[in-house]
Amino acid sequence: MIDSVVAIVGMRGAGKSTYLKRSLPSLTPYLLIDPVIDPHFEQIHRPQSTQELYDLFASGTPQQVVSTPDNTASFDWMCSLVLAYGRQRLSRQERITLIVDEVDNFTTPYEIPENFRKCFAYGRHYSTNIVVCARRVVDIHKYIRSQISTWVVFPLNSEDIKTLYTVVDFPQYPELKRTDRNCEYFTYNTISHKFTKNLLTY
Repeated sequence: MIDSVVAIVGMRGAGKSTYLKRSLPSLTPYLLIDPVIDPHFEQIHRPQSTQELYDLFASGTPQQVVSTPDNTASFDWMCSLVLAYGRQRLSRQERITLIVDEVDNFTTPYEIPENFRKCFAYGRHYSTNIVVCARRVVDIHKYIRSQISTWVVFPLNSEDIKTLYTVVDFPQYPELKRTDRNCEYFTYNTISHKFTKNLLTY
């Protein structure tokens, strides 16, 4: 799933967290921002303090880390850690991934924290990939939507489908079927215009 900026969107229970969990090994090293303490991520190392998180990044060994910010300011500080880590590893051609689950907990359609915005503005230059997850496309800040290179789309409501069409020029939105055992989704790359329909099994 590695790409510069990826968005995973879909209604509650469609399979976003399952998809993300299965993609994590390909994203290492990463910092996963988990605002709701999702049980999907309970096996990942969770620092017990901001100092421990800082020490991990300062030592150059974040690898697989999950954290839950207390507020937007704490989230923005974590974004600055990721950006600084990526900048320091330019010469080694090493990358890090910032993953933000339920991104609308820290942004609105009209406001975005400063260091989070910098991750999008400078991430490609500072060895930083970004993955954002949200239930609704309309809740993702317009600047973020404009920077996404790959969309991973699970079932959406009609308003979000309409919003998605204003952002990317992809083929007709397909019918995505969902059962208790699996759910269809599609990926669309805004650079290559490659469209692929897939099936996620729970």
